[in-house]
Amino acid sequence: MTGAPPLDLIAGIAFLALCGAVAYVSFRWVWPAPAAIVATAPFAWYHTLGPTEITVSKAAFAGAALGLIALLAADRERRQLVAARMRTDWALLSLAAFAAFSLCSVMWAHSPVDAVRDGLKWVWYAGTFAIVAAAIDTRAGALKVVYAALAACIAVCVVGGFQAATAAPSSFAENGDVIGRITSTLEGPNQFGAYLETIIPMLAASLWFGGVSWPALAAGSLMLGALCAELLLAYSRGSLWSCVAALAFLAAVTIVHRRADFSCPVRRAAISIAIAALIVVPVAHSRMNETGWHHEIWAAGWEDASDSAQRRRELWSCATEVFERRPVAGVGAGNFADAMSTCTGPVARLPRSNANNWYLETAADLGAVGIIMLAGFLLPQLRAVRAAVADGDPIALGGLAVLVAFALHGFVDDVMPYPKAALTFFALLALIPVARQGPARSTG
Repeated sequence: MTGAPPLDLIAGIAFLALCGAVAYVSFRWVWPAPAAIVATAPFAWYHTLGPTEITVSKAAFAGAALGLIALLAADRERRQLVAARMRTDWALLSLAAFAAFSLCSVMWAHSPVDAVRDGLKWVWYAGTFAIVAAAIDTRAGALKVVYAALAACIAVCVVGGFQAATAAPSSFAENGDVIGRITSTLEGPNQFGAYLETIIPMLAASLWFGGVSWPALAAGSLMLGALCAELLLAYSRGSLWSCVAALAFLAAVTIVHRRADFSCPVRRAAISIAIAALIVVPVAHSRMNETGWHHEIWAAGWEDASDSAQRRRELWSCATEVFERRPVAGVGAGNFADAMSTCTGPVARLPRSNANNWYLETAADLGAVGIIMLAGFLLPQLRAVRAAVADGDPIALGGLAVLVAFALHGFVDDVMPYPKAALTFFALLALIPVARQGPARSTG
């Protein structure tokens, strides 16, 4: 809990109004359902209601679900098409099974409350994926969702820029220097970095493969540079290097996928990177000192001797120990933090924490069953790689690059407890199979 004020009449009316508005526009035009989710994902305006928190993103999700359900109930043809599509979507089925299994783990979890809270969060993620899959069936609709995510990111970027210009809300100490870290609207620098790694690859793919006009390429590349500069100033090494890997994937595709006309993606990528550098280079030169560069580059890796790296290794060892004790079904969703006290070594005395590793956290919480279900969600997306590379679809390639970034970041962090970063990830992944389809029917 964040210590937010309790829900009052004014806030309650505002949340209900947002929910109702999203439900109405989703019923009328369909595409606003997923667009509203990604547009509100990085924001909160927390208010507590009993043991839970009400946020604008939850209100938007509820409205999107209500509007889409009403539309499907009223449109038999659309309902049949959506049902047929979902029955064969193995990624969605695996994610839904993962969410259900998380909730079921309340039966053996040491802390049933944590299991319920974590399970409901996965229901939220699975619901987001399902809403996108049900609402978007054309490239035009997918583009609108991407535009909504980019619009939200612009607002997040403005807040991050203000923090960089005034006072960074977070920091770390190294070699006697205190380095400020920006967080924007997210809970912390690592979560902010994780959010940026959902937007940066999608923006880059849209600019390099989307065939946008040259003025749009220039404007978008300046935005890309601003986002990359803020990623540097967040000092989240996991996000930085994961994002670099995602951009390297896209750069490799530009070489493999050559076009004969002036819109060659290699040329567009080179121009875009050069324009982005007009933002990144001056910011990096003026805002990052030797200690900052050491933290971002030279200290990144297994040989990192910093306190945070040492703590991560202890948490990973603890998660492995917990998994070995309960290898089949784990200790219960969201229960690793409770199980930390049973581990050997100094980690048992650390404050409650996640495992700082998505896969080890899943193994500890839900055992081998959970890992298999998670793999069942992530791996089917890779089937789109060959087709996406062949036709150079920007949305499919952007979604795959986002998957690359998040999958790699998962080895050094677990951002799934933070919906502000995770919701956009699930929404954009759901666009991967849609992006390569022809115009099946109008999405408004």
